Amino acid sequence: MSLSSLHEQLRALRLGHFCQALQQQQEQPDTYTDMSFEERLGLLATHEILCRDNTKVKRLTRQAKLRFDARPSGIDYRSGRGLK
Repeated sequence: MSLSSLHEQLRALRLGHFCQALQQQQEQPDTYTDMSFEERLGLLATHEILCRDNTKVKRLTRQAKLRFDARPSGIDYRSGRGLK
């Protein structure tokens, strides 16, 4: 099986991020030569899952139409505010 047909099949299965990670592994063979097949496959699957989760969070955040971009790191805890 050629690499191009493998990439096409991965995209047909809607594993586009998996395909991108595989291409990255192919472009940097020295980084991944010491890993077993299972480790490399695990990295590919983890990359796909993380990208899907990130896409889902972005989509849900956009759909929520929040007026402010509130984050816990943006809370002002100075004593004058009386927050603990």
